[in-house]
Amino acid sequence: MRDGGDVDCEAVRRDAARPLGGDGRPLDFAHLDRMTFGSRDLQHEVLGMFLAQSQALLDRIRSSADGDSGRRAAHTLKGSARGIGAFRVARLAEAVEMAERVPGDAAHLFGELTAAVEAVDRVIRQELGNRA
Repeated sequence: MRDGGDVDCEAVRRDAARPLGGDGRPLDFAHLDRMTFGSRDLQHEVLGMFLAQSQALLDRIRSSADGDSGRRAAHTLKGSARGIGAFRVARLAEAVEMAERVPGDAAHLFGELTAAVEAVDRVIRQELGNRA
């Protein structure tokens, strides 16, 4: 935040552009394991929930006629992504959420967010397909 409570959108964008950490995978399974206390059933449940809602949230962001609706959808996506360890998605969703405050500023970030969500969704589909 800048003085006066304004959001420094450029700083949020720079943070969102940082490369993935660790092994470079779109999903941090160690984080997911900690958040679910090692329960594979719970992991699959929360991954399934993310998969079910991620595209709907992207659609809400894309079709938002007013900035408020898009901000709320981006905020929800950010929290969901953090919960499962999809930290790049979370950073990009935060960047979109903040950029929505500046008309027209979020458009170029949306493509990156969409690609990041699709990468996470692919990993989730693979994980759910490998249930043991």
